[in-house]
Amino acid sequence: MKMDRAALRALSKEMKISERPFAEAAAQAGMDEQRLLDCIRDWKQRGFVRRAGARIDHRSLGMRANALVAWAVPSRRLSLIGKRFAALARVSHVYSRTPRRGWPYTLYTMVHAESARRLKGAVDSMNSAAGHIPHIVLPTMREYTKRALDMDRILR
Repeated sequence: MKMDRAALRALSKEMKISERPFAEAAAQAGMDEQRLLDCIRDWKQRGFVRRAGARIDHRSLGMRANALVAWAVPSRRLSLIGKRFAALARVSHVYSRTPRRGWPYTLYTMVHAESARRLKGAVDSMNSAAGHIPHIVLPTMREYTKRALDMDRILR
């Protein structure tokens, strides 16, 4: 089954809470609910879709201290440390990137906590578990956006 652009557009929009949200998305895509569900299963099997779920506003639940933490992890340890950090409850994102001259950081994590004190404790614990790796903590000052890609506009 090829990538159905209409289905992708409908699924990338915010879904309303309803008895049958996929039926509503299918109608937007001009197909029946079963066809849309078949598309999703196919995409999941092919690795296009990792998961579907509600987007929770962590700030409204008390997670007000957030930071991007950049770590100078040696390349031979990137996979091990990356997987270790990815398993932590307070970490939502883990990415590796190529270091640049004057910027040695290779692993990036988003860490969330209820307070600056707890955030510091989480980062300190991560650092101990990783073997005391040089890192820099960049606290979130303001969130301008957090959204899924607008596939409708991208695919035009």
